[in-house]
Amino acid sequence: MDNQFVVNNLLRQNEGERLEFKSHFSETVIARQIVAMLNAKGGDILVGINENKEIQGVSPHLDIDGIRMRLMTTIKPTAPINITEFDYSGKQVILISVWEGSQKPYTYGGKIYQRTADYAHEREASKQDIEQMISKRSLAESNWERIPVLNTDIEDLDIEELRATKQAYQQQLGIKELSEEEFLMRCGLIQNGELTNACILLYAKNPMRYIPQVSVRLSVFASDNPADLVDTKIFESNIFRNIDAIFQYFDATYAKTLHIDGPVREDRWNYPRIAVREGIMNALVHKDYSSPSAITNIKIFSNRLEIQNTGSIPTSISFDQIESNSYSILRNPDIAHQCYYRGLIEMMGTGIARIKQDCKNNNFSLPIFKEEKGIISVIFPKLKHNVINAAHSTDYAMIVNQHFYAFSADVKEKLVAVLLALQSQPGTRISALQELIDIPNKTLERHIKVLKEAGLIEYRGAKKTGGYYIANEDIANNEGINEGINEGINEGINEGINE
Repeated sequence: MDNQFVVNNLLRQNEGERLEFKSHFSETVIARQIVAMLNAKGGDILVGINENKEIQGVSPHLDIDGIRMRLMTTIKPTAPINITEFDYSGKQVILISVWEGSQKPYTYGGKIYQRTADYAHEREASKQDIEQMISKRSLAESNWERIPVLNTDIEDLDIEELRATKQAYQQQLGIKELSEEEFLMRCGLIQNGELTNACILLYAKNPMRYIPQVSVRLSVFASDNPADLVDTKIFESNIFRNIDAIFQYFDATYAKTLHIDGPVREDRWNYPRIAVREGIMNALVHKDYSSPSAITNIKIFSNRLEIQNTGSIPTSISFDQIESNSYSILRNPDIAHQCYYRGLIEMMGTGIARIKQDCKNNNFSLPIFKEEKGIISVIFPKLKHNVINAAHSTDYAMIVNQHFYAFSADVKEKLVAVLLALQSQPGTRISALQELIDIPNKTLERHIKVLKEAGLIEYRGAKKTGGYYIANEDIANNEGINEGINEGINEGINEGINE
């Protein structure tokens, strides 16, 4: 996504505790400023823009990757630092963002820095300042996500996901190969020899065994009425596995539509994908897991999508302030940092602004944010589920059960998925169906053959340009169904499809 909107938001503000403008790039000055922000409440530094908000730009030849690597290795302890370079008003500008540090005090060149009272520049921290930071660090160590989970070890973890994050971490810092245990210790995910709550949430093979509140409940409704529930999924794996599974479900549910503008053919998602991803990430990263009754609910209605999670924001801060001031309230910094290393959080403190911008860019209605009784909700209005057409799923299941009673449950489920996809997007070819419902091509061809021989679907149009359709438009009402399927055909098809 174009990040210029983030700069536009920052330019509407004045310099302060969380915002600094720098006309020129000096690595030493920037490093001290970053440390001062890590030791305070985090913030943003715009380089190439002076204090009068005049765009001066920086050299286009700066080695941004090298700068990032040096900053992340010379600032101690290690902290995520987001550095983005892009063209703004014809000149190169650098945006540096950091969260409030969770392991204060931070140092650069062996010295601890803080911002001055007027936020004009950074200064070396006093003895009293350092004592306060250490006190805050002690409190952070007692946060829920840092509490050890007894009787756990690395064998309880999903090594594939752990190694994926470790490799991203090593690449960003430019350091040699770490063992899994070294990586977890560096990131504070091992305390007193035990894996922490955050570690279990992020990487456990079976996190439900230790932390049931990791689960995410997804519900699909046939209408805008919560009473019309037609499908429920419970995701009970670690955070990274859950994210992948949830978005596979979203992609199948909302799917893509082919847009043709003259010679240009473009597939577009039927939902604001970046915005919804940010909404899901916010829910999982900022969720209050300390409550045994903590929930994450995703509700897909016929006219909207709702994402809910247990949590709250300080009464002194509104959602508008979080957007305009780039606030990032880190309830779970260890979880947030790991998601950042994996690229699931693109820029710190820009979640709500990014959600709104993606909706604007793709002509979707702006989301609605609200908090009520300790539950934060993000509502995406006017989104309609397409591929999994909940209004007809029960009817299609009944039809498939009636005509293919001898088939396995898994095969029946896939046959229903094909019917739902064609009901939603008639005229679809096999190649497009394969993308929509994630069934291997050869298997899908067998399913198509089964449904054609049953008289439930048909091919219309020329061989190269036609596609598959529901054979009878009243199929969803269980009318006009070809009931002449004999048991011999049924058994023969079943034998072929289950081989």
